[in-house]
Amino acid sequence: MITRLQKYPARLLALAFDDEEEFQHWAELLSPYDAKYWLNEFEKEELYEFCAILRDVINKKQNIIVYLYNGLPD
Repeated sequence: MITRLQKYPARLLALAFDDEEEFQHWAELLSPYDAKYWLNEFEKEELYEFCAILRDVINKKQNIIVYLYNGLPD
């Protein structure tokens, strides 16, 4: 589910964070779907430092999903 933040351009959203650590904390709260949405938006704005954080968060979430799926007993 995309939040109402979708109304705002990525460049404006980036200004809301004091530093990259704060942005990463916010990104970790996103669902994988929302993180991919924002990755696309930040790429459009060429804000690559934020893209790197979002890619890292997406990869961690995907790894957790794979681990949980593969780790379930038969």
